[in-house]
Amino acid sequence: MLSSTARPAARLALAALALGLAAWMPLTSFAADTPEPAPAPAADPLADARAQIQAGRWPAAIDALKRVNATGNADWNNLMGYALRKNSPPDLDGAQRHYDAALRIDPRHQGAPGIFR
Repeated sequence: MLSSTARPAARLALAALALGLAAWMPLTSFAADTPEPAPAPAADPLADARAQIQAGRWPAAIDALKRVNATGNADWNNLMGYALRKNSPPDLDGAQRHYDAALRIDPRHQGAPGIFR
């Protein structure tokens, strides 16, 4: 049995322990039906090139695409083909190579124009 002077200290220690556990538990436990937070969407590496194309800045779009250099990506090849075709002077041979590459990567790619199929 605890002495009368030890009881308040024991109660204080138990209260501190209870508060500590109460503060810690919400950080580590979830209800069974609580979904995990969705991961943040990845930044689009082609965003700068898309913005340059939207603005009609073809040389800047080509430079942005060259910096990304995602030659194995159908979207990248389609955008490069489009920028090369719209540039002044147009590089139609280069555009066709990139459109063909986009279709090799993804035969159902919607961006590659039908005139080059």
